[in-house]
Amino acid sequence: MLQLLLSPEDRMKYLVGKFVVVTKSRKNNEFLFYVDKQLAEVVSSKWWSTFLENAKGFYSSTEALNFSKSLRFNNPMVYEVIDTGLSDFGGTIYDIKKLSKGDEDE
Repeated sequence: MLQLLLSPEDRMKYLVGKFVVVTKSRKNNEFLFYVDKQLAEVVSSKWWSTFLENAKGFYSSTEALNFSKSLRFNNPMVYEVIDTGLSDFGGTIYDIKKLSKGDEDE
């Protein structure tokens, strides 16, 4: 419930270093992030969102990979949320980095 109370900027800080499940939209090829179910009541989509701050953050890459394997459609992938160290218009810029085959947790 804690994440529900956080602002979008605070949710992004919470996601840094965590892993998210991502797929590509079939309609416009945008990234879609698996929605954190704690936020499902306050976001418009119950499953996928174009906003990274609504994503479910997994603590380990193994946990995220196992979850992504349980999804059947649209080739879900695992990405790590990173802080670029840059800022723009008073806010921090965040990015995602695709998990390589050798990057899985032991």
